[in-house]
Amino acid sequence: KANKFYDWRYELENEENLDNLLGLEIAAIRKARDLGFKSIGLLIPLVNDAERIKSIKELLLKANLEPLQDVKLGIIIDNPAAVYMLDDLLLTGINSVSIDVNKLARHTLAVKKEEVNSMHPAIIKQLKIIAEMSNKHKAKTKVFNFDASLDIIELFIKTGIDTIAANPDDLELVRNSVAKVEKKLLLSVARDSFKNRIN
Repeated sequence: KANKFYDWRYELENEENLDNLLGLEIAAIRKARDLGFKSIGLLIPLVNDAERIKSIKELLLKANLEPLQDVKLGIIIDNPAAVYMLDDLLLTGINSVSIDVNKLARHTLAVKKEEVNSMHPAIIKQLKIIAEMSNKHKAKTKVFNFDASLDIIELFIKTGIDTIAANPDDLELVRNSVAKVEKKLLLSVARDSFKNRIN
């Protein structure tokens, strides 16, 4: 069966509009499930409040959809508030955490799109927090929307990010960078093992 992940966006003026849109999305999800689709999920952006996730779960239950089972739940980390509220968000029960790297950097550093520095110490610290917290709660992590380079790929791998989603134009660079970083890490592990044996 094909997979489908629904994602609603940001231009919503009030809670009533959001709830109306959610109702339409949930109706579409229920129809997709009834048609036989097995792996369906909601990916929620701009979340920094556990109550929003709880209210979405309530709407799913009213539609006879079991959260985390019938419908996977994921959040997009795209603002610093979500990073520091992540423990509360994860405690509500979610399957995955996706990190919009460029948006998180823009909102954290208060810079224009062309001035984003995803290797800024503040962003590195936030990525580590996200990975550690998600791992603690057994939620999978994914990064997307970043400027590909060997340095940032190495950062993602060392931080413990589960999945790296790259733009088609960057796929070759990302593949080569992942191979280089993994080879480097394997050599480091082999050296440490050898040192331990001879000491």
